[in-house]
Amino acid sequence: PAFFHEANGHALFFPFGLNVTLPAMLGTHLIIAGPAEAIVTAVVIRFAEKSGIVLYNHQREGDSHANRKIGTARYEPLLVGLLALVALTPLGLLAKGDAWGEWDASAVKEQTGKIYGANSAYVPSGLKAADERAYKGVRGLEDYAGNDGKNKWGYLGAGVLGVGTISGLMLVGGRMLSKKERVSQSNEAPMYLRAEPSLQKQSEPTLPDWLSVSADHPTVKKTKSSNRFLEKTLLSLSDGAFTALNGEKWSGLPGVLQRIDPRAKTIAAFGIILAVAFIRSFPALLILYAAIISLAFVSKLSMPALLKRVWLTTPIFVGTLALPVVLNVVTPGIELFPLWKSPHLAVTYPGAILAATLIFRVGVAVTVANLLTMTTRWNDLLFALQSLFLPKIFLMTLAMTYRYLSVLLLSANEIFVARKSRTIGRMNNQEGRQFVGTSMGSLFTKTVALSEEVHAAMISRGYTGAARTLSQLKWKSADSLFLSVTVILIIGVWRLSVQL
Repeated sequence: PAFFHEANGHALFFPFGLNVTLPAMLGTHLIIAGPAEAIVTAVVIRFAEKSGIVLYNHQREGDSHANRKIGTARYEPLLVGLLALVALTPLGLLAKGDAWGEWDASAVKEQTGKIYGANSAYVPSGLKAADERAYKGVRGLEDYAGNDGKNKWGYLGAGVLGVGTISGLMLVGGRMLSKKERVSQSNEAPMYLRAEPSLQKQSEPTLPDWLSVSADHPTVKKTKSSNRFLEKTLLSLSDGAFTALNGEKWSGLPGVLQRIDPRAKTIAAFGIILAVAFIRSFPALLILYAAIISLAFVSKLSMPALLKRVWLTTPIFVGTLALPVVLNVVTPGIELFPLWKSPHLAVTYPGAILAATLIFRVGVAVTVANLLTMTTRWNDLLFALQSLFLPKIFLMTLAMTYRYLSVLLLSANEIFVARKSRTIGRMNNQEGRQFVGTSMGSLFTKTVALSEEVHAAMISRGYTGAARTLSQLKWKSADSLFLSVTVILIIGVWRLSVQL
């Protein structure tokens, strides 16, 4: 308030000065929060020492490296302590009132009345404007710590949500760090070579001069902007070819969807995708997505592979198209945060909900399509599409595209491997782009020749444009039951979306 106030002395935002703020904050922190944080810090450092973390595993005087015990800490006490803290979370329900400084507009007015007198109670104008445009929180978690205590389940839910989110992030981050550490350790020299430099020199093999050229050799061109452009491109092509070739492996697993007739699965997939296009309720879409993921699980599919196929590309592509929807000039409403002052541009809560619903809707539809292709052999899927009276030219183009993609990815992979095996040192970005450009021309030439050979082979084997399959497809009662359950699910989710 000493810097931001009105002409009458009223603060624009926080109404209390240092004479009120310092005693309120320093008292609780010095008496309660400070000692508690000191205890927690000491426990964490002690655990890090016993776990053998290099930063804290200092060598004490008189201790040799061989006598020190590294990694002897047990995780059970740590987990028990964390669970005990989680179990004590409901004690917050015993507290009355709001935390100091965490007030809404009405509570601020009440506090100013207590400090400055009932006649001097007021709400700062800046705080009032921010409160009117503020995001009120997720439904069920807003004002979860009210004085009446009626919303105690919201308080407990918020605690569980916070603990679960933090634990999940720490688990993922820890595994990523441990993976990098294992990779770095595997790239190091063996311990017996690093222990004695003399042994390392004796064990070095003798190589020809042309193979012993390193990046520091004067004949090797040094570039300041060298990177792993070629390696990243090669890895992407290998992953694409691996994904295409493993589609048949997933469709051969003994899962639930693999036993369903391809025609029934195709009709069900089209029906679900059509329903997703008309459902506008986010909870209804969430229920439908949960049912789809459950089908993928009982079909023994790889969850990481399915999720990567959908959620690594859908948010970027659809989010770019839906970006204008989140702005106040397109979707007015409560503002989450401003982007620009003049002209006024901000992200609104209704716009963010619309964009998130659109991204999730497209993700659900793409998941259904991937579920169909991953659980159905390609020839059986073409036969099912042909049974639905799709044009032959469409099926022929689809079949040729799928096969050419896998073949061309493997050919491109071979080109990159051949270049990499003949390269000494690293290429910079410019050289990498030149190589990719020439490889595209070479690959196109191979494609033209390959298309002629494949077409001649197809004609010589009696291809007439009709999809054929070696397996005998018969409609079973299980297929009818699967379609019936799908129809019931679509109708149920549709009615739920209308009610919401």
